[in-house]
Amino acid sequence: DNDSSIVVYREDGSNGYRYFNEGTVDVFEPNEDGYYEISDTETWYKFARKAEEDASVKGLVTAAIDFSAISADAIEDYRICADVTFTGTFDGGNKTVSGLPETDKPLFGTIGVGGKLLNMTLSGATVTSRYDTAGLVLENNGKVENCTVSNVTVSGSIVSGMIGENNGTISNCTAENVTVSSTSSSAGLVSYNTGTIKDCAVVSGTITADSSTKGSTYDAWAGGIC
Repeated sequence: DNDSSIVVYREDGSNGYRYFNEGTVDVFEPNEDGYYEISDTETWYKFARKAEEDASVKGLVTAAIDFSAISADAIEDYRICADVTFTGTFDGGNKTVSGLPETDKPLFGTIGVGGKLLNMTLSGATVTSRYDTAGLVLENNGKVENCTVSNVTVSGSIVSGMIGENNGTISNCTAENVTVSSTSSSAGLVSYNTGTIKDCAVVSGTITADSSTKGSTYDAWAGGIC
């Protein structure tokens, strides 16, 4: 903990994280409402690491986030709930997240039962995979509400512009100017749904599915919302 040549983090008594770098201490702690405030890529990273340790944490985006300085190799460390099921609350604060590098996975992994993704706007992302993927969330078992994706390009096997699999509730969400292409099944908003979708729309975009790109003759499906 005293080596100033590297950056480390640890949980302290106030349930925050202290970051050490070249002798300085940067404390990342929740506000009085229990939310970790996210104002740039640095605090986004800190929240992502915190969520891996405690999946029930709450985050609030307080400013537009531009990821254009983050490389494709590094972006995995910024994914929320990449290796855990997120049961907390992530409030995008109606701010815009943009500049993501091309990747094969969405920015959010699995949202669990009780987990919430709210007021999130993602603009300008490219997600390319040989497998199933999506523009924003891989799987939702909780609540996704008042979220928007725009200028997003997604390609893979079973893909969608916003959410891969939904077993929870999606409401008041919009996909705008999305380009979705697959070798099996494509949708503008949700690839596979067993939950509830209400008051959502795919405003514009191009959604295609073509199994012949894999040298196969089986059927492929392309849809709008789902």
